[in-house]
Amino acid sequence: VILRLGGPVDVATVTRCWQLLVDRYPALRTTLHWRDLERPLQAVHRRATVGVRASDLARLDDRARDQALRRFLVDDRAKGFELSRAPLVRVTVLRTAATEHYVVVTLHHIVLDGWSLSIVMGEFSRLYAAGGRIAGAELGPAPPFSSFIAWLREASEERSAEYWRSELAGYSGAPTLADWSTPERRFVDDALGLTLDAPDGWVVLKPGNPLVKSPKDARVTLAIP
Repeated sequence: VILRLGGPVDVATVTRCWQLLVDRYPALRTTLHWRDLERPLQAVHRRATVGVRASDLARLDDRARDQALRRFLVDDRAKGFELSRAPLVRVTVLRTAATEHYVVVTLHHIVLDGWSLSIVMGEFSRLYAAGGRIAGAELGPAPPFSSFIAWLREASEERSAEYWRSELAGYSGAPTLADWSTPERRFVDDALGLTLDAPDGWVVLKPGNPLVKSPKDARVTLAIP
């Protein structure tokens, strides 16, 4: 996720916000282990420290700055994660002008799906507005991760299949896929109200676009490559 923010950005506050989120949600402290094991294991750590990097690109001319930003995004996306090391999220703050910053949040889909990402990014926005203090962010209760595991174990595949048979009743023919050949992708989560840039396959979110309203209302994840 790439947030383009106007005005000054306090890196210490960004760091504090993400540490609070990692402390708040066990899923963000998850690691995966499978080597030399009979069954893969998911481990939730008591503590995981978020490292927030900062880089100043404002000294570059426009063309060099754009190239440096795009190169960083491509390299960051290609870096991937070591799934046995928590947290599976990293944050970078890029200063591109005196009043413009990009906050790049890179995370592994195995710990957050699209629905969960909307919640976490919304809470980051409120935490940052509150100066990195939970008391002023008015966050709701965070359900324990164990409750999701219990729900997952009890979920009925037949009920899920019946739901989708009902929802998709009347549709026929092969599905049509979106054209992903353009250099920029533009999508929106109107719950966040955040503007995001998406060169080279990154997602752009702009307020007012109803694209994800239907999946959000249905409590399903909109998957974007």
